[in-house]
Amino acid sequence: MLAAGLIFAGSVGASACLSIWQPQIFKSYGLTTMEIGLLNSVPFGIAAGLMVLWARRSDRTGERAWHVAGPQALTALCLAAALATHGFGPTVAILFLAILGTYAVKGPFWALVTEWLPPGAAAAGIAQINAIGNLGAFVGTYLMGVIKDASGSYALGLLPLALITATGAALALGLDRARPPLIPVLPGERP
Repeated sequence: MLAAGLIFAGSVGASACLSIWQPQIFKSYGLTTMEIGLLNSVPFGIAAGLMVLWARRSDRTGERAWHVAGPQALTALCLAAALATHGFGPTVAILFLAILGTYAVKGPFWALVTEWLPPGAAAAGIAQINAIGNLGAFVGTYLMGVIKDASGSYALGLLPLALITATGAALALGLDRARPPLIPVLPGERP
């Protein structure tokens, strides 16, 4: 449950941090409040639709771990790429992709968690995972502010989120391979 909480903390942390700080990042390029509001709404609208499509794809294929790790890896790469991105257009593009990744994770992640947890522990486990994830959102958002104030750089503030999101992607794949099947497989049967 702790590892699943860490996976979720990366996704929720990046999502919450971008929800709060992305308008400030856009403002640093001299946009008006109206332009910031319009520009900021686009990736979240697209992400809502993509989230449903990605979850359906995961359900259709029955695959969960790669459907979690892929978008998290995309988010981590985009957040880390912020250090090398200096222009307005490239910055907007990588932040948009990062948001798409954070939202695409949600459906497959919770499906994966319910496969990992035994039915009797599912409610408590989901609550604990959600609490850890929300703690990640608080810490990520707080660190962004502290790092931005200390360095003057939004890009440096995104690095801790990139690290935890990349860790989450690796954990999703590693834990899925390490877990025993929920239904015992007899010798000679295919799982």
